[in-house]
Amino acid sequence: MLDGRLCEIRDSVDKVHNDLQETRQKLCDLESRQDGLEEAIVNLREDIADVKILDAAREKKELAYGNSKIMIFRDMSTTLYKKKQAFAPLRRRLRDHSISYSMQYPATLRVDLPEGARSFSSKDAAEANLKTHHPTLLSSASSE
Repeated sequence: MLDGRLCEIRDSVDKVHNDLQETRQKLCDLESRQDGLEEAIVNLREDIADVKILDAAREKKELAYGNSKIMIFRDMSTTLYKKKQAFAPLRRRLRDHSISYSMQYPATLRVDLPEGARSFSSKDAAEANLKTHHPTLLSSASSE
């Protein structure tokens, strides 16, 4: 009985160790990229490691790497990730024009415009509104 439990614990520790090695490698790969990466998804198994990481992040309150803010979420579906990524070209153009914006959960782009803040839940809605009210913003680059 005790031997079986010890084997389970050893297997769990081995999985956590392997996950941490994979995560370290992914972080090294991200650091070595030349272009700035805005978001990265690191998948951890539902084990001890992810619970400890989430607890530590919650305790720390604010995480940063260099000048980049790091946010950790329990889970993000591929669909949600793709929806957020659809805003990337538009966010780049907003940044190029020094227009303040933020991504709000789950996948909403909030843009601070002279006439007030506007929120968009899709890239198409954001582009349509900006084409109408701020045509110079989107005319400098073709819609991606």
